[in-house]
This record gives sequence, structure tokens and C-alpha cells, in this order.
Amino acid sequence: MLQCSHKGTSPYKSREFIIHILHFVAVEADSAEEAVSTVDTALDSNIFDWSDWAVVGGRWEDRFGKVISYKEDPTKFHEALGRARDNRKEEVNSLLAEADIEDILDELRNYDGNREIGWQSYKLSQALRIASGQGQWDNYFYDLANYSSGDEMTLKRIESDPDRQYLVAVDFHF
Repeated sequence: MLQCSHKGTSPYKSREFIIHILHFVAVEADSAEEAVSTVDTALDSNIFDWSDWAVVGGRWEDRFGKVISYKEDPTKFHEALGRARDNRKEEVNSLLAEADIEDILDELRNYDGNREIGWQSYKLSQALRIASGQGQWDNYFYDLANYSSGDEMTLKRIESDPDRQYLVAVDFHF
């Protein structure tokens, strides 16, 4: 996964704090400049309110550039989508590995309304959040044209209007 971190452990995760995370933001535009402008406007609107600040390119610019145009480099475009998809799968699998589903179901079946059902349910809820498209930093991708964290609609747009499809690399901080 493409993350920058510093030493220390989060009370919510068994890994280091994550400070910077790469997201590819999909947009439809007539040029790379318009794609960046569209994403900058979205960043200014605070649509990504889980991040305290974000910048196009940022620390990822040397590795990915600011913009990937499907028309100019379909292979790089698909690799970026695949990377984000693989990162989401890794997040979900990591969370599920820490959650004992049978224990969670047993706790739910015996829930008395008086207490919380436990830490493992949090892990499951986070995995479900990501898989259902409600993720935040852990989605690694956002389709601004469809307000979705899945790339299905991006791939459909490639079929109908490939020349207007762009991915903008965004360095999110939190």
C-alpha cells in the first residue's frame, strides 16, 4: 500500500500511524489541466472531510505524476485502478483476519441491549464500510463523476468516452 507513516501505534489499529495516503481520483475532463482543476475544486469543497488537508500530486508526484490520462497511457491507468483495488482488498482482508465472525454472530444473537458487543465487531464494521463504498482514507480511489469509491463506473466510461477519462493523484493527510 502507498502510505507514509511515522513511529507510534494507533489505539485502533495494530500498525503505525498513517499520515499521507495516495488516492487516485477519477474525473471526466477535456484536458489534464481541467482534470486537476476539477479535483482542486472538490478538495476545496471539503468533500473529503476525513482529511485535514490534501494536495494534487504531493509526495506521490515523482512516482505517478499528477494526472494519468487513459487516452495517453491506458496501461498505467489500469495499473493505478488495480493498485487501488488491491489496497482496498488488503484492508478488508486484514480487518477480517482480526475479526472472528462466529464470535461476533454469537454476541449478536445473545445481545441483551445493555452492553456493546465488543472490539471484533468494530473490525467487521470497518471491513463492511470499505466494501460497501463508505470508506475514507482506506479506499485509495474515488470516482468524482459518480461519487463512488468503486471503479465500475469509471471502467464503463472508458468504453463510451475513453478520451475524457483521467486519474488525478492526490496526497491526503490526516
